[in-house]
Amino acid sequence: MDGGAFSQAFLYPRSITKDRRERIEQGKLVPEIDAYIIRNARLDPDWSSVRRRTLGIAGRAISTMIAASGYNDIERIYNTTQDDDVAYNLAYIGSDFTEELPAPFDPGYMLDLFNYGFQRARHGYNWTKQPPREWIGSVGEVTCMTRYWPNQSRRDSSMRFALVCLTIGSGLLRRAA
Repeated sequence: MDGGAFSQAFLYPRSITKDRRERIEQGKLVPEIDAYIIRNARLDPDWSSVRRRTLGIAGRAISTMIAASGYNDIERIYNTTQDDDVAYNLAYIGSDFTEELPAPFDPGYMLDLFNYGFQRARHGYNWTKQPPREWIGSVGEVTCMTRYWPNQSRRDSSMRFALVCLTIGSGLLRRAA
């Protein structure tokens, strides 16, 4: 199994910065640290139409779960940096990259993607200081929006989320938490 299906990224184990967090809580000085996270993927919605067939829906659902897992990794890293007073800097493939992937490992697409990143870096990359706060996905006629927010307790860096699905055909609104 591909390890990316479970966790696609991590910054450092939280146990490494235990002393740092204790110093922060005691009001002691800690050295400034910058974290630079480069996500080689998009963080905006990947809209596509899915036929009402079990395999099509299941495949799209798995793809959406893997994408959401990657987004959750970015959020988890952000929360860790906030707890540890580490500056957060994120780069990812933006919605302004509009090329379509014609086939896996397509050399033309890969060159276009390289040039996209190179041009952004060449002109002074504008690092994002926090993850985008909404992740929206769609499956067939069911549109889902997931809203993430940190738990109230800063000791727990896990995320809570609400999944809101709207079935366009019947106007049914379903919420799950």
